[in-house]
Amino acid sequence: MVLVEPKRESGVQSLVVQLMTIEPDVFPFAVVDYDTHEGIDIIVKSNDTVPVSGSRLYYVEFKYFLSSAFNHSFENLHSIVCWDTELKHGDIVKDVNREERKLAVAAPQDATDYTRYFLDNPRKAHRIEVFVLKDYLPQKLKIEFRPRTATDVH
Repeated sequence: MVLVEPKRESGVQSLVVQLMTIEPDVFPFAVVDYDTHEGIDIIVKSNDTVPVSGSRLYYVEFKYFLSSAFNHSFENLHSIVCWDTELKHGDIVKDVNREERKLAVAAPQDATDYTRYFLDNPRKAHRIEVFVLKDYLPQKLKIEFRPRTATDVH
Protein backbone atom coordinates (compact mmCIF):
# COMPACT_ATOMS: atom_id res chain seq x y z
CA MET A 1 0.00 0.00 0.00
CA VAL A 2 1.25 3.47 -0.86
CA LEU A 3 0.57 6.17 1.71
CA VAL A 4 0.68 9.76 0.48
CA GLU A 5 1.62 12.72 2.65
CA PRO A 6 -1.52 14.83 3.07
CA LYS A 7 -1.70 18.40 1.79
CA ARG A 8 -5.02 19.37 3.43
CA GLU A 9 -7.46 18.28 6.15
CA SER A 10 -9.32 15.83 3.89
CA GLY A 11 -5.99 14.13 3.16
CA VAL A 12 -5.39 13.69 6.91
CA GLN A 13 -8.79 12.00 7.23
CA SER A 14 -8.05 9.74 4.27
CA LEU A 15 -4.65 8.80 5.73
CA VAL A 16 -6.25 7.97 9.10
CA VAL A 17 -8.77 5.66 7.41
CA GLN A 18 -5.95 3.90 5.57
CA LEU A 19 -3.89 3.55 8.75
CA MET A 20 -6.83 2.14 10.71
CA THR A 21 -7.35 -0.41 7.94
CA ILE A 22 -3.72 -1.52 8.11
CA GLU A 23 -3.37 -1.30 11.90
CA PRO A 24 -6.79 -1.14 13.67
CA ASP A 25 -5.26 -0.28 17.07
CA VAL A 26 -3.05 2.55 15.82
CA PHE A 27 -5.18 5.07 17.75
CA PRO A 28 -6.74 4.63 21.22
CA PHE A 29 -10.27 4.98 19.89
CA ALA A 30 -12.70 3.16 17.64
CA VAL A 31 -14.63 5.02 14.95
CA VAL A 32 -18.39 4.87 15.40
CA ASP A 33 -19.42 7.33 12.66
CA TYR A 34 -17.99 9.72 10.12
CA ASP A 35 -20.08 12.84 10.51
CA THR A 36 -18.79 15.89 8.68
CA HIS A 37 -22.07 17.72 8.01
CA GLU A 38 -22.09 19.61 11.33
CA GLY A 39 -18.38 20.30 11.60
CA ILE A 40 -17.67 17.08 13.48
CA ASP A 41 -15.18 14.88 11.65
CA ILE A 42 -15.65 11.56 13.44
CA ILE A 43 -17.47 10.21 16.44
CA VAL A 44 -15.50 7.66 18.46
CA LYS A 45 -15.62 5.50 21.54
CA SER A 46 -12.82 4.03 23.61
CA ASN A 47 -10.90 1.30 21.84
CA ASP A 48 -12.26 -1.47 24.10
CA THR A 49 -14.76 -4.32 24.02
CA VAL A 50 -17.67 -2.32 25.49
CA PRO A 51 -20.53 -2.15 22.94
CA VAL A 52 -21.40 1.23 21.44
CA SER A 53 -24.71 1.29 23.34
CA GLY A 54 -22.83 1.27 26.67
CA SER A 55 -19.99 3.57 25.66
CA ARG A 56 -19.52 7.29 26.04
CA LEU A 57 -19.07 8.89 22.64
CA TYR A 58 -16.49 11.57 21.84
CA TYR A 59 -15.45 13.73 18.92
CA VAL A 60 -12.19 13.65 17.00
CA GLU A 61 -11.23 16.55 14.78
CA PHE A 62 -8.87 16.45 11.83
CA LYS A 63 -6.60 19.36 10.97
CA TYR A 64 -3.91 19.72 8.39
CA PHE A 65 -1.89 22.05 10.67
CA LEU A 66 -2.87 22.68 14.28
CA SER A 67 -2.67 26.39 15.03
CA SER A 68 -3.52 28.70 17.93
CA ALA A 69 -7.04 29.37 16.61
CA PHE A 70 -9.24 26.27 16.82
CA ASN A 71 -12.55 26.59 14.95
CA HIS A 72 -14.44 24.02 17.06
CA SER A 73 -15.34 23.60 20.72
CA PHE A 74 -13.10 21.63 23.06
CA GLU A 75 -16.27 20.27 24.71
CA ASN A 76 -16.49 16.46 24.27
CA LEU A 77 -13.36 16.52 22.11
CA HIS A 78 -11.36 13.33 22.63
CA SER A 79 -8.48 13.95 20.24
CA ILE A 80 -7.17 15.98 17.36
CA VAL A 81 -5.36 14.29 14.50
CA CYS A 82 -3.23 16.61 12.39
CA TRP A 83 -0.38 16.27 9.96
CA ASP A 84 1.77 18.85 11.74
CA THR A 85 1.58 21.82 14.08
CA GLU A 86 3.06 25.27 14.09
CA LEU A 87 2.79 25.33 17.88
CA LYS A 88 5.46 24.62 20.46
CA HIS A 89 5.35 23.49 24.07
CA GLY A 90 3.50 26.06 26.20
CA ASP A 91 1.65 27.78 23.34
CA ILE A 92 -2.01 28.63 23.91
CA VAL A 93 -4.86 27.39 21.69
CA LYS A 94 -8.32 29.03 21.84
CA ASP A 95 -11.51 27.33 20.70
CA VAL A 96 -14.66 28.99 19.28
CA ASN A 97 -15.98 29.48 22.83
CA ARG A 98 -12.74 31.29 23.77
CA GLU A 99 -11.69 28.45 26.09
CA GLU A 100 -7.92 28.34 26.32
CA ARG A 101 -5.74 25.28 26.50
CA LYS A 102 -1.98 25.05 26.71
CA LEU A 103 -0.04 22.71 24.45
CA ALA A 104 2.12 20.29 26.42
CA VAL A 105 4.70 18.21 24.58
CA ALA A 106 6.25 15.17 26.25
CA ALA A 107 9.27 13.41 24.76
CA PRO A 108 9.18 9.62 24.39
CA GLN A 109 10.16 7.75 27.56
CA ASP A 110 11.79 4.89 25.69
CA ALA A 111 12.18 3.34 22.23
CA THR A 112 8.61 1.96 22.27
CA ASP A 113 7.02 5.31 23.17
CA TYR A 114 6.18 8.32 21.00
CA THR A 115 6.19 12.10 21.40
CA ARG A 116 2.93 13.00 23.07
CA TYR A 117 1.08 16.27 22.52
CA PHE A 118 -1.80 17.38 24.75
CA LEU A 119 -4.06 20.40 25.03
CA ASP A 120 -4.45 20.95 28.74
CA ASN A 121 -6.58 23.19 30.92
CA PRO A 122 -6.01 22.60 34.64
CA ARG A 123 -9.68 23.46 35.33
CA LYS A 124 -10.92 20.67 33.06
CA ALA A 125 -10.82 16.96 33.87
CA HIS A 126 -9.87 15.85 30.37
CA ARG A 127 -6.68 16.53 28.44
CA ILE A 128 -7.10 16.42 24.67
CA GLU A 129 -4.46 14.30 22.97
CA VAL A 130 -3.12 15.64 19.70
CA PHE A 131 -1.73 13.07 17.29
CA VAL A 132 0.82 14.89 15.12
CA LEU A 133 1.14 12.33 12.35
CA LYS A 134 4.45 13.67 11.06
CA ASP A 135 5.99 12.62 14.41
CA TYR A 136 3.59 9.85 15.43
CA LEU A 137 3.86 7.62 12.36
CA PRO A 138 7.67 7.24 12.30
CA GLN A 139 7.75 6.67 16.07
CA LYS A 140 4.70 4.42 16.42
CA LEU A 141 4.64 2.46 13.15
CA LYS A 142 8.08 3.14 11.66
CA ILE A 143 6.40 4.75 8.63
CA GLU A 144 8.58 7.35 6.94
CA PHE A 145 7.42 9.92 4.42
CA ARG A 146 9.98 11.16 1.92
CA PRO A 147 9.98 13.49 -1.10
CA ARG A 148 9.22 11.86 -4.42
CA THR A 149 12.07 11.66 -6.89
CA ALA A 150 12.06 11.45 -10.68
CA THR A 151 12.22 7.64 -10.46
CA ASP A 152 9.24 7.25 -8.08
CA VAL A 153 5.82 6.21 -9.34
CA HIS A 154 3.60 9.25 -9.93
